[in-house]
Amino acid sequence: MTRKLLIANRGEIALRIQRACRKLGIPHVQACSQADQDARYVREADQSICIGPARARDSYLNIPALVYAARATGADMIHPGYGFLSENADFAAAVEAEGLVFVGPPASAILAMGNKVRARQAMIAAGVPCIPGSPGPLPDDVAEIRRIAEGIGYPVIVKASGGGGGRGMRVVQVEADLDEAVALTREEARTAFGNPELYIERYLTTPRHVELQVLCDGHGNAVHLGDRDCSMQRRHQKVIEEAPAPGVSRALIERVAARCLEACKTMGYRGAGTFEFLYENDELFFIEMNTRLQVEHPVTEMVTGIDIVAAQLRIAMGEPLGLTQADVRFTGHAIECRINAEDPATMLPSPGCVSEWQPPEGEGLRVDTHLHEGYQVPPHYDLAGGEIHRPWAGPRHRHRPDGGCAGRHPRRRHRHQYSVANPADARRGFPRGRRRDQLSGDEDEGRGRGMSGPVFSELGEAALLCEYAPGALDLDRQRRVWAVASGLAGVPGVREVVPGMNNLAVVYDPDAFTPATLADRIKALWSAPVPDTAGGRVHEIAVVYGGEAGPDLAALAEAAGMTPAEFAELHASGDYTVYALGSQPGSRLSGRAGPAPCRAAPRRDPSPRRGRPRHHRRRADGGAVAHDALGLAHDRADRGGLLRSHRRPPGAACARRPGEIQLVGGAGVIEIVSAGVMASVRDLGRPGWRNLGVGSSGAMDAFALRIGNMMVGNPQGLAGVEFTLGGFRLHFRRDTVFALTGADAGAALDGVPVPAWWVRHARAGQVLSAQMAGRGMRSYLAVAGGIGVAPVMGSRATDVKGGFGGHEGRALQAGDLLPLAEAEEPPRIGPCGFGLDAGRLDLLPAPEAEIRFIPAKEWDIHGPVLQERFTSSAWVLQPDSNRMGYRLSGPDMRRDAPLELLSHGILPGTIQLPPGGQPVIQLNDANTCGGYPKLGVVIEPDLSALAQVRLGARICFRAVGRDEALAVRTGRETFIARLAARIALARDYSMRSGWNG
Repeated sequence: MTRKLLIANRGEIALRIQRACRKLGIPHVQACSQADQDARYVREADQSICIGPARARDSYLNIPALVYAARATGADMIHPGYGFLSENADFAAAVEAEGLVFVGPPASAILAMGNKVRARQAMIAAGVPCIPGSPGPLPDDVAEIRRIAEGIGYPVIVKASGGGGGRGMRVVQVEADLDEAVALTREEARTAFGNPELYIERYLTTPRHVELQVLCDGHGNAVHLGDRDCSMQRRHQKVIEEAPAPGVSRALIERVAARCLEACKTMGYRGAGTFEFLYENDELFFIEMNTRLQVEHPVTEMVTGIDIVAAQLRIAMGEPLGLTQADVRFTGHAIECRINAEDPATMLPSPGCVSEWQPPEGEGLRVDTHLHEGYQVPPHYDLAGGEIHRPWAGPRHRHRPDGGCAGRHPRRRHRHQYSVANPADARRGFPRGRRRDQLSGDEDEGRGRGMSGPVFSELGEAALLCEYAPGALDLDRQRRVWAVASGLAGVPGVREVVPGMNNLAVVYDPDAFTPATLADRIKALWSAPVPDTAGGRVHEIAVVYGGEAGPDLAALAEAAGMTPAEFAELHASGDYTVYALGSQPGSRLSGRAGPAPCRAAPRRDPSPRRGRPRHHRRRADGGAVAHDALGLAHDRADRGGLLRSHRRPPGAACARRPGEIQLVGGAGVIEIVSAGVMASVRDLGRPGWRNLGVGSSGAMDAFALRIGNMMVGNPQGLAGVEFTLGGFRLHFRRDTVFALTGADAGAALDGVPVPAWWVRHARAGQVLSAQMAGRGMRSYLAVAGGIGVAPVMGSRATDVKGGFGGHEGRALQAGDLLPLAEAEEPPRIGPCGFGLDAGRLDLLPAPEAEIRFIPAKEWDIHGPVLQERFTSSAWVLQPDSNRMGYRLSGPDMRRDAPLELLSHGILPGTIQLPPGGQPVIQLNDANTCGGYPKLGVVIEPDLSALAQVRLGARICFRAVGRDEALAVRTGRETFIARLAARIALARDYSMRSGWNG
């Protein structure tokens, strides 16, 4: 029977599967999103099909679209690769229900191994060693949970059954902390995974991560392909893997592997799978099973000579495995290093163009990657770029028991480096292609357990990053980090010390220190006793709601004496969570917090809707383009053109653009003729990234942008353009509908005035120009469908400081072309548009403002004299103010005695008091707090008024309580809701009567 495979993945693994298909002579179809249509693995495929827009949930995670693509192209097998839907039981079931072959285990096996409690019970029944723990899910009875934990022995770790990636787990050292840990983890599991089920295991203090590769067919045959060590991890993600695991007894591996194979046969497992273990004190303990191909499979292929992907395909086609355990031979040793598209200075995602690509060279070296010179790394997906695999084999390489190599290296010298040119590096002064080496430190098995000591890595040529494990409510760790920072301050050769939440960056003089000697000095300070602190000191630590580093929303609300709903309402203006602890042991939680960072809701795969297409758009030639329920598009005038398939004839060169299902997308742009003082793409920002050094970058006057989007028929959070002080000139290259809100910049469309808070039609070729705003600071342009730049970290806003998001990560300038996204539905606006009465609705910016704020925890520390001075004075906005923060000048607010603080993380609108005695207000682009005591936090509705205050204007402040802050926010949202109804009426009236005012 002739088989055909649909590859439901992208990147390096797509190329890897294509190689296996060519080896076996299997025709294949490459599924791709719109963002990947020009990728190398799409161009080189036998056939390709576009399955949806760039967003993964609309393409690579869209189960109906993938099944439809297989049917449309005649594929009868689907390989999910790794990531995306590779371990999704619903996907496997949907493929099987359509009569197709899923290249992987049955849905029942994926489901059984996806729940950690059921997987643990199955392994115990099969005799696979597991960590001592609860026999099943934890009961609700607190006394019974304590009895179970006592039987296991402390320390224990509380885990969520559906958790993963280091989330949904807490370590409990003593019985007194058990009840709180169970309650917090249960609520986190309910919120993050939709499953409050928990279990308890013994906590291993110094484990290694060892895994076992297996292959099983549908005929009762199963073999293991040896073990791998994956202990080197960063942020719970593996970065270096090696096979076999050094220092682990081969007899132990064989004994445990035999049990694992029996378990696979019992559950009817089929395909490739990986059993993951923790290794400590010559024992292996099962933790979970990955029911898919893994990224690190090449190191196993290099030591066994077995093509795992080809074996997957043969098994899926019903062939027997064709080998026994005696046929599996292990030769030599192999190591894999992963390549990620990240900024080497911050380790943050860094999408963009690979302007220079120099892969490593050497005898036996294997590089699995889809990167090449000129490749555009998209921002929509995981930024993994591939892996480098280094073998040690042959008689010249005799392996020591510790995994080292006792012989000579291959004669040809290896170049263990790669170079990916990053424009941000040049701005920061970092060299390209530098190495980031592990210097020292204990291994972190990467599942929420802490490191016993610091881990070091290089940042450029003269900077060292010292990383510590995050500690849940661990004030002692915070004191130790700051003690190390204090010990380095003033040391000759140390230029700058930047302490973070769980790391410490040190810039040093390379003539005074080497990385190794500086690391030794830091380790000595880490081991030294930590001096006691004064009783009145305030310590503030950044956490996330329900995250592993802190309490959930209910705990924060209880500590503040409020209900969760009241607490969330009061702090909904922020994007970063902060709580404060007094320095004395046992002190209670206090302080303030903001809402949780963006957390993806459980994905629901859309099902195809029956009946007619959702809507139609008219083409210029009179035809119609229909969108079906899968988001795919076809030409109704030419139904035969639904699938424009292209097959490459044998021996022919690959076409530049293979056939695909064409998706309809807008091609319009706005040309920036001039951008004024500063123009940039903004939406409501990226909350929750401030603890990683990324500001929210959202619109300063979020109220104006929200209303503008409502006026043109958009969701309130779509991206628009923020203009500072006006003075811009734009050329529309497509018909669209736009609105100008915020400060009235005296705009005109082809000479016809367009006041602020008005909606107008713009025709292709028309020019919108504006002068300097007469009153107010910022104007906003909203267009139907929004600005179509690529999102980064969930937002299209420009982070100028970080150099990402928006248009090329920078402010707009003359000659830029801004893409216009396609509106979900054409805006229903009359030919003359409509507007809001800005004066009567109080929408115009005030020349001066009274700003309301909630007093901070340190408010009482400042004393009544400074409090009265701050609230009774008029403060002048200084010229050096910007989006990062406002500097104010006025009466001297200096304290008589300095105030010592440890401070991490702030909310936008936080008012701080530096030693100079002149307040500053931290705003959207700020990412640190600077360690200054706080006066308060501006309430969210007044941040919009603050954004419109002109430089040199005066600001007054008034302290408000919780009830008033809630009332103001409720009033603002009520006003927006009423305004939405008014806008809808005005839009309808403008269509019926041609009303233009």
